Amino acid sequence: MPRYVGRPHGMAENKRPKTLRLVDRVLARLSRVTSSGNFIPEIDGLRFFAIAAVVLFHIAEHVRFHGPVHYADAPRSNIYRLCSAGFVGVELFFAISGFILFLPFAAHFLRGGKQPRLRQYYFRRVTRIEPPYLIHLGIAFVIALVINDRDPLQLAPHLMASMFYLHNLIYGMSSTLNMVAWSLEIEVQFYLLAPLLAGLYRIRHSLQRRLAWLALTMSAMAWRPCLSSPLHCSLLAYLPYFLVGFLLADLFVTTWNRPPTATWKQDLMATGAWLLLIPATELDAWRQWILPPLILIAYVGALRGRYWRQIVSNCWLVVTGGMCYTIYLYHVFIIGLVGRVASGVMVTQLYWANFLLFLIPSTIAVLGVCAVLYLLFEKPFMYRDWPQTWRAAMVSRLAHRGVKA
Repeated sequence: MPRYVGRPHGMAENKRPKTLRLVDRVLARLSRVTSSGNFIPEIDGLRFFAIAAVVLFHIAEHVRFHGPVHYADAPRSNIYRLCSAGFVGVELFFAISGFILFLPFAAHFLRGGKQPRLRQYYFRRVTRIEPPYLIHLGIAFVIALVINDRDPLQLAPHLMASMFYLHNLIYGMSSTLNMVAWSLEIEVQFYLLAPLLAGLYRIRHSLQRRLAWLALTMSAMAWRPCLSSPLHCSLLAYLPYFLVGFLLADLFVTTWNRPPTATWKQDLMATGAWLLLIPATELDAWRQWILPPLILIAYVGALRGRYWRQIVSNCWLVVTGGMCYTIYLYHVFIIGLVGRVASGVMVTQLYWANFLLFLIPSTIAVLGVCAVLYLLFEKPFMYRDWPQTWRAAMVSRLAHRGVKA
């Protein structure tokens, strides 16, 4: 269970204030289900920072291009430059995915843990991410037809390509149903190759293994496809960020198998790395060389630093980060809907003022709507045994109606 679950020592549940009991129930209801049973709250806290960066980026872009005026001078606004750096949230997600998927392989090869079975590994990926994604595509397809008045015959091929995570490769651009789906296709490519890349953990000597990791990471940085290449939206372009997760998983099961020592050094380094992420996003030529090590340092501080661990373990950040998949899928649609409703409110000619006016209602709408969608369309599929449970329930229902299953 998350660390926030519990109550002050000696206080019975029915003695607690009603407000706190309600908050506990809300947090418990929205808390994420881990299929392995091993819960690392810092990871969901880091997911919060990643999804917050992405949402802020798209809010800033919406105000710039869909506000009452076209803000040609928006890039000169400090608030826009800060939010536009939120595009790095995608890379932050990639590093987290690398850590989560590499961790069981690292535990097996380096600590003698249970061997991951590839059949269960792939089956779990399908049953966990595919149902919410297909539901989302269906909703996005209806929105495109009803609200955006798109031609269903022209949209159908894009729907099929998106369903099989091939839109980037076929069309050379993100899905026309949801522009953020491009990163999900890269995630799936990584899911397929992660067990093969995890073979590096077979190198038992830590120095040799990490030198091999460094060589692979440097090669991936150097071979990054250019924007004109059809592979610029593929795993080849973003592999270094997933490999950050590889090293984190390595350290987690070997060097970090003891409680962290309370020190300010990791916190100081992590703070510097987080701050440098913002200007580093503007260095196009050096971006792929600078961002991975900065993310690595920032995540080391989040997992080992005294104060950063407290920050990313905050219960509200952990719960919100646990809903990041749903928020990522739907936030663009919600921001657009709020923009239609609030367009008359944004009357000033100042970009920063319109941004602040739009930020509050759009953030509230994203969190509120996505919490409901998360409970309906994502959390039910977090349980590892949901296919068997659903099948048993269906068989029982059919038997109750007297139908032979």
